[in-house]
Amino acid sequence: MNRWRGMLAGAAVVALAGALLTPGSAPAHADAVQDGRANLLANASFEEGADVTDAPGWSVLWGRTEVVSFTADRASDGARSLHVVRDEDGRSGGFISDPVPVEGGERYEFSFDQYLAGGSLSATMHFFDAEGTVISNTYEMVTTTADTWERGTAYFEAPAEAVAARPILYAASGVTVDSYLDNVFFGSVNLLTNVSFEEGADVTSAPGWSVLWGRDELVSFSSERASDGVRSLHIVREDGMRTGGLVSDPVPADAGETYEFSFDQYRVGGALSVTFYFDDADGNVITQPYEMVRSTTDTWERTAVRFEAPEGTVSARLLFYAVSGATLDTFIDRAHFAPAVGEPDEPDEESRVETILAQDDNLEYLGTPVTTQIPSQAAHGIEDGRHVSYQAFKGDSGSGYPATFAVTDVETGDLIRSCVVEGAEAARNLNIADDGRVYWGTYHDSKLWRYDPATGECEDMGRMSDQKDSTFGMSPGPDNSMYIGAYPDGRLLQVDAQTDEVELLREIDPNADYIHAIAYHEATDTVYVGSGGQVPQIWKVEDAGRGEQTLIADESTAPGLNDGTQFVGRMDIVGDRIFAQVGLRMLVLDLDGNVIHWDPEQTRYFFGHHLIQGADSETAIFSTSGGALVEYSIGANSFRQTDITIGGYLSNGVVDDSSGTPLLYGTSASGVFVADLASETMVSENAIDFAQPTLIQKLLEGPDGSVWASGYMVGLSQVDPSGADHGPTMQRGQFESAVVRDGNLYLGGYGHARFDVLDPATYDPADPNTVPTLFNGADEGQDRPFGMAYNPDRDEIYMGSVATYGQTQGGLAIWDGATGEHEWLTSEIGADENIVSVAYNPTDGLVYIGSTVDGGLGSDPSGNTAGKLIVFDPATRSVVARIDPAGAEREGITGLMVDPDGLVWGVAEESLFAYDPATGQSEVRGNVGGSYSTGTTYWAYGTVMRSNADGLIYVSAGGRFSVHDPSTGETTRIANGLRWGAVDGNGDVYLSAGAHLFRYNVAGSTAELACTATVTEPVSDGLVVSAGEMACVDGARVAGGVNVQPGGSLLVEGSTVLGGLTSSEAATVQLRDSSIRGAVSVTATTGAFVFAGNDLRGSLACSSNSSEPENEGAASVVSGSSSGQCAGI
Repeated sequence: MNRWRGMLAGAAVVALAGALLTPGSAPAHADAVQDGRANLLANASFEEGADVTDAPGWSVLWGRTEVVSFTADRASDGARSLHVVRDEDGRSGGFISDPVPVEGGERYEFSFDQYLAGGSLSATMHFFDAEGTVISNTYEMVTTTADTWERGTAYFEAPAEAVAARPILYAASGVTVDSYLDNVFFGSVNLLTNVSFEEGADVTSAPGWSVLWGRDELVSFSSERASDGVRSLHIVREDGMRTGGLVSDPVPADAGETYEFSFDQYRVGGALSVTFYFDDADGNVITQPYEMVRSTTDTWERTAVRFEAPEGTVSARLLFYAVSGATLDTFIDRAHFAPAVGEPDEPDEESRVETILAQDDNLEYLGTPVTTQIPSQAAHGIEDGRHVSYQAFKGDSGSGYPATFAVTDVETGDLIRSCVVEGAEAARNLNIADDGRVYWGTYHDSKLWRYDPATGECEDMGRMSDQKDSTFGMSPGPDNSMYIGAYPDGRLLQVDAQTDEVELLREIDPNADYIHAIAYHEATDTVYVGSGGQVPQIWKVEDAGRGEQTLIADESTAPGLNDGTQFVGRMDIVGDRIFAQVGLRMLVLDLDGNVIHWDPEQTRYFFGHHLIQGADSETAIFSTSGGALVEYSIGANSFRQTDITIGGYLSNGVVDDSSGTPLLYGTSASGVFVADLASETMVSENAIDFAQPTLIQKLLEGPDGSVWASGYMVGLSQVDPSGADHGPTMQRGQFESAVVRDGNLYLGGYGHARFDVLDPATYDPADPNTVPTLFNGADEGQDRPFGMAYNPDRDEIYMGSVATYGQTQGGLAIWDGATGEHEWLTSEIGADENIVSVAYNPTDGLVYIGSTVDGGLGSDPSGNTAGKLIVFDPATRSVVARIDPAGAEREGITGLMVDPDGLVWGVAEESLFAYDPATGQSEVRGNVGGSYSTGTTYWAYGTVMRSNADGLIYVSAGGRFSVHDPSTGETTRIANGLRWGAVDGNGDVYLSAGAHLFRYNVAGSTAELACTATVTEPVSDGLVVSAGEMACVDGARVAGGVNVQPGGSLLVEGSTVLGGLTSSEAATVQLRDSSIRGAVSVTATTGAFVFAGNDLRGSLACSSNSSEPENEGAASVVSGSSSGQCAGI
């Protein structure tokens, strides 16, 4: 709360008023509002007082009445206005308000109606501390259109120590002005009311806010903690609870303006969704952009989100939202919504790469080694008489390669046209409406897109709802509409082709989060919906999705339907038959749900995305294992495998007999094709020549000191150390772990925990079959093999895995190199242990296993409270020890590595540890990552590597890249924004950032990082950093301030600085995760300037530095003003 407001009647006000040259005056009270905000000024339209010398709330600056006067010549409000005149020979002067209360760190608007006859007016602001001393004197020249009334506005931020302000309408020296002023406003920029949630008995009666959908079980006011006042907003969502939140009343907003919504957050766990509703004049939502925000846990931290108001906007509503599928426990206080100032730069991909390179001279960029072709489901259309295939290809939007929509000629494989789907990672599905327009939903930005073949253009239609929609099933509907199955909550949506509105028809079932399959039957106007998430079910919904809903297929009608799957994967209608794919088995129903065909033992039979009508209406075509096409006879209820093999699954297609011969124009997993159904021969077969960089899933150490890059969701490429010519990408994956044995690369692949082998002598990137699977963990319920190690003493490979979907028991596979046999150990390693790291220690002959508390996706918590360092004896096949290597419990133990001395290194959440088998003791060696967030799944997290070039330990964890020197015990952060790592034969470290690859050249790097002075203990008399010195302040408290002299270098992490900081012409200044009390001034830095994740109680001024400050993705809280290069930080 504003302490100044609480002092208005006290002696402090009298003292302040005297200091401000207005004896006996009291701070003005609001006599008007603007956009619902209180005007702190009195006599805002200058109607009171005989003249300027006795006007309530105002004074003539320096008594110079020749500059200001009241006039009835013109007014925008009331009968008169203020006239400010200064000619070339006149003195400066103006009209100054009485003191009004302000809050330090808040932004204020000073605005007025101006009729400008000539010159320029200065809007000036004096801010005062509690002693009445001017602590800030700033201004803006305000020029409006001449000879007409027009609103002029200036914005000012109150310094942290400010308790009062005096706005001035000022004729500055050296500038002429002839201006009429009226309807003056000074007040908070904040458009919201009840911003600290102090008003209202509870959330149901809070002025300015409403409970979303009336679900007050998620939101409440709490006095447990507050950053301002005595209470805050508390939002809690636990597993199984509905979604909900707190939404503001509408506040004014202008189209084209960018707005910032900021607030204090004390996050206990989970992620909060912040949504803007931009509404039109009728109150209809135009767009509803959102952002998931995660502040530092267990501390108050300022968070801000920005979005631009679209055309037609007249108001906005702000929503704090707990999304489906995620837990949340957070406290919110001091909300603020206003036009954004200092629009943040949106770095392009080149600048992202440059940002990483700028952090250390030893970092080198090596390009994008993995390129993949990961398409969505296909749809088929005709353009200019040609059969075309429509698909959206996955990209990596975070690396500057968003998804791409492509139109391909089915006969030739030629790319006809494409469009970039900006901001999107990929699309799972797309479909074509009856009018020929193609629709698809994107992730992770949850938008709806449309392609119009008439124009050849793609259109971003915006967000589909206020939730984070994941689009799965799609089907054309009546009147050129499109049905969409959206996650979460199993929502059936319909897009109106005329209005482009997206309507929620229904949530299909409380126990169904997913709709993977939709099929519309035109003759009966019925929608069939295949749901899943827990169990597969099929529903019949009459009246185009608005009528009666009936469950027509589940385990009771088709016994065994639930075996091995939780979803109805695909569904199509041919004739009067419904064909559903359930766990790669085929279920055939009539339109009433009667089972026509179901064989639960007919596994791995129905592949692909769609079944299509065959050469006539009585047949249907689909693909089976190996890419063979199968014809189904509706009348005979029989299957016949044709002689046509398309080289992969059938995605979609259409049969065209206009030539007199039934030709199937189709899209397969291998490309596009044309097949003659009469002769059962292939007419043409062409690959789709489209690929783009994809995210690097892991970096793997390969034979002969090589490095390999694995892609998400597929892709494997050998890295070229020069970066000029990376190896071709094999379209298979996704590989999570690897070891080298006898010159071969053994790989752990996601999807039933595959164990594959790559022999460089026979490897052909164009043929994934040259990397065969030796075994998998499907029967044992294993899925994601994140850990692998080789034991040359026993010639065994150990592969650790996380459980499959919905399960919590991970496992360890042991492969015998001599016999080729393998065995799985699951609960023998530990109940509900999921393995994310494995290392073999040749000094004691034991295997070290790192586990996590998180099981497979969609699994309930197992009850395990900590990941463990598990010591396993391969000779006895038994666990000999379970250790908490960081002392206290941590959720995951990752990145295990054994050094030449037999020490076992790893990452336990934020901590780098070293375990000594000889003593049985483990020691934390440094902070290299971040603590896990509550409610978030973590599997592989860190990579620990040792370079043979310098013997140092390099760590990548949670996007942070660090180095540890075992001889000194020092751990130093090198760079941020780097994810996975691997070391080559030369000892250089390879690192990923999205789709990008970097190398850290180890030779000479330690000299670059050497600290000439390391401060870890309290300092009471300040710190001076001289030329040539590198002062490293790590977890220390420095009183007396810091002064970096020309040529000096400063690195501050996790520390407290009292007394501010000044730096001029430093070599580098880097401040991270620290608390600073006092002003900070950084000028003319020649090297890196980093200001990330800090809490500054004071002003921040930055100028003439070689680059703007880098925040490394970690915003800082600055309670005072930010100016120069630091504006908007």
